[in-house]
Amino acid sequence: MERFLRVVGMDGKRFSDLEKQLLSIDVQPLWISESESGLEVGILSTQKAQEILKAMQLPFEELSSHTIDWDAQWASFAKGVAHEGVYEIEFSKLEIEAEGSFFLKAGPGFGDLSHPTTQLMMNLMVRYCRGNYCIDIGSGSGILTVAAMKLGASRVEACDIDEQAVVHTRENIALNHFEGKASVHLPEEMWKAVTASPPASPVILINMIESEQRQALPWNYLKKLPAFTLIASGLLKEDTRSYCNWIQSFGPRLQSTVDSGEWSALIFEFAAAKDNLESSESGFERL
Repeated sequence: MERFLRVVGMDGKRFSDLEKQLLSIDVQPLWISESESGLEVGILSTQKAQEILKAMQLPFEELSSHTIDWDAQWASFAKGVAHEGVYEIEFSKLEIEAEGSFFLKAGPGFGDLSHPTTQLMMNLMVRYCRGNYCIDIGSGSGILTVAAMKLGASRVEACDIDEQAVVHTRENIALNHFEGKASVHLPEEMWKAVTASPPASPVILINMIESEQRQALPWNYLKKLPAFTLIASGLLKEDTRSYCNWIQSFGPRLQSTVDSGEWSALIFEFAAAKDNLESSESGFERL
């Protein structure tokens, strides 16, 4: 039986510091929620994770897998109308300039709209998804995959390193009847399929902190795409300069930056990406 740790009372900076520490031991958040006392984060319980939390003097409690009620967890924070554990998310109620709604089943994947970066991403996706092939890196619950399809994407390929998140995304794809137009896999499997017959100019969606994006963006595969647009969120304002310096070493053009509180989202255009990335092929290792 798996056990989990619930960590409470963090601001964005402490959360970012914690994620960087957890990344070093290959542990990712299972859920993130906001409350009056700050951010609440759930992670898989390991001895190393507990040691990190104690060293950072962060309060936590250990829970069993049977203790976590995903319906209750989502009910506290999900911005939608619930129907027996399924949430109807209306774009207009999120102040997103799009019509219609989509459905999400509660579960372990990140993306219940409790964190402002998810909504920030969707606001930008309105302008970029319609008619385009999209790639969702770190799909979590599948919220961006499903939202992209509802916003008019021609196809979405998604991936996540967490097998539970892959299952959760797949369930929400089916719930919204997008089988055949959207799919989800573990990263290596997805990228091999995408680059076997590269789309002309896909839109890449990624909503993670900077340190995770450095691990998740696969330049060895991206260099095989002729061009692409990258929409990156989950970045603290204080991290955007170092992130831009890293990304720009591979030859992109920064198009715009959008802020929401202490968080930022950036849009990059990669024209003739193959030439740019081949000239910087070893850049990832250097940085």
